[in-house]
Amino acid sequence: MRKKTLVILFILAAACGILAIIAEAPMILWTAQCSPDAGTCSSLPPSAIIGLILAGLFMLASATLGMTCWIAMLIKQAKRQQWSWFVCTILFGWIPMLIYLIVVPEMELPTIAMFQYQAYAPGIPQYQQPYAPGAQPYQPYPYPPQSRGEMQPPPSQG
Repeated sequence: MRKKTLVILFILAAACGILAIIAEAPMILWTAQCSPDAGTCSSLPPSAIIGLILAGLFMLASATLGMTCWIAMLIKQAKRQQWSWFVCTILFGWIPMLIYLIVVPEMELPTIAMFQYQAYAPGIPQYQQPYAPGAQPYQPYPYPPQSRGEMQPPPSQG
């Protein structure tokens, strides 16, 4: 994932977490009215029930977005072989994630072309140039094939 996508996921996860805390406000206010000395509490108001449901949904969204961002960041750090960031992100969670998103610049991974390097193995003969200049190391296959049982036209009917 690109760093921009990780930043968006991180901000959305933090915003959902803050909204979950705000949605719990009616429940907090209701519990503040109930004191253990009074002995009785009124029933739970509808605003507190709705607040609890919303808080649960926002917490679920925050956890899902945060976990997605965390796993994507770990994958990105492992691909770049940034093992110190990787270990800190695993151990300390969102604090190194925030520092990583602020401090570490976005850079592309180098792409390695397939068959870029020729492997050398002792004992295996390597390709050798022909001995005589202009000589071919193999006989070219004649095209079109002459002797490989190509299809013959059907005999004429007449």
